[in-house]
Amino acid sequence: MSKFSEDDPKLSAFLRRYRPHPPEAAVDLEAELMESLPPRGQKTKYLPWLVTAIAGGLLLTWTGYQNYRPALRYTSTEQNLEAFLIDNWEETLEMEITALEW
Repeated sequence: MSKFSEDDPKLSAFLRRYRPHPPEAAVDLEAELMESLPPRGQKTKYLPWLVTAIAGGLLLTWTGYQNYRPALRYTSTEQNLEAFLIDNWEETLEMEITALEW
């Protein structure tokens, strides 16, 4: 126990007189504690759940990546759009040049 405060001598004397004594330690206490612990082989109980969780996480990650990755089927449409915009821009510039020449 911690030391008693000497501020109140009556209280200190009372606590010293009626202080409980700790129980004696059992001789085989260490052996009882070691037997109460679970065996080490039970750690693999969670291994199937861990493997399943990792596989599920990888599957969700791969699926999400596939959904947000640009598809290759739109490349021809993008090329057509780019060609249209370039042609339209060039025609606009030609119209401005001819308008300035007037």
